[in-house]
Amino acid sequence: MDSGSVKLSSNIPDFSMASFLQNLNRGQRSRNGKRCHYMPQGRGGIFRIPMDLAGKNSASDNVTSICTTGCSTCVGVYIPIDEKRFFAAHIDGAIRDLNAGKNRHMTAWQIPDSLAVSFKRAVRAGLDRTFKHMDQEVKTIRQSNELKQRAVIVCFWPVVGGIPGPGPHAIDVLCDYFDLDRAKVVDPYTAHHGFIIDHSQRIPPIILGWTRPGPTPWVMDEIAKIADKCNKPVWGHNFWSVLTATYEYVFAGSLGWEYETPPKGGTFPWCIEYVAESGMWRTVACGRLDEEMILRVFMQKCKLLNPNCLADGLCTFAPMGLGTPARR
Repeated sequence: MDSGSVKLSSNIPDFSMASFLQNLNRGQRSRNGKRCHYMPQGRGGIFRIPMDLAGKNSASDNVTSICTTGCSTCVGVYIPIDEKRFFAAHIDGAIRDLNAGKNRHMTAWQIPDSLAVSFKRAVRAGLDRTFKHMDQEVKTIRQSNELKQRAVIVCFWPVVGGIPGPGPHAIDVLCDYFDLDRAKVVDPYTAHHGFIIDHSQRIPPIILGWTRPGPTPWVMDEIAKIADKCNKPVWGHNFWSVLTATYEYVFAGSLGWEYETPPKGGTFPWCIEYVAESGMWRTVACGRLDEEMILRVFMQKCKLLNPNCLADGLCTFAPMGLGTPARR
């Protein structure tokens, strides 16, 4: 698929921390020989198995698993289409203040009632673009209980400071578009941030959480308030410093998986932002948060636990803990 013409934005913080977790995984060798595609924040598309790992040789041609992590206000979604194809995306949404730059507060992820309908239209437009000329496939999904029961949607911070974030609105559109049962594909995963799913097998997906019970939406709100009071200049750095000092993510590398980001040529951008100055939603390619400070915070913590933690940011320390196999 051709991603088409996209406006690039270089200063959108990676609020979900997906690329941060991805960087940590790159330093971990696969201990079990398993490989998967990693779906970064703000990307999505239709995939066909087997898949090639970007930058890997022909030995990795038989990749059949997809992974995404760090879905807080974002939405991670997997929906099977048939035996060979599936739709997966890490949908991001935010309100852009051109004057704030990187120093955005949690209000950037609060979608007021006045913008809810237009944001849903933007998500719907993204699905229409992804499934262009695929009306029959969408109809098949809507009519197949077997396919719909295998779908997974994650978003663990749906309400941000008492106001719905982008998550609930995107989930509404997904459930309506594919006629999904929220009780089966959303509710079981509200305390998780990601997943690893092997499309080739009818086995329960690995649903990723934390090394102990993870943060509730209320806890995330409280961490955001603490970040508001910090003296460091970039709010996002303050937020993630507090969060990662308190909670430890379980991610693919922790479980011995090796993964790479899929080539962008095969996916669409799924980062949807509202620009108040123009009064319009637009789809952009998600920029990466300046991760140097975040990595430094993690590395300092990591070196206390593992002297072998490398200075270049490629960490060999794997947090203890397991992902949660989903129960159907």
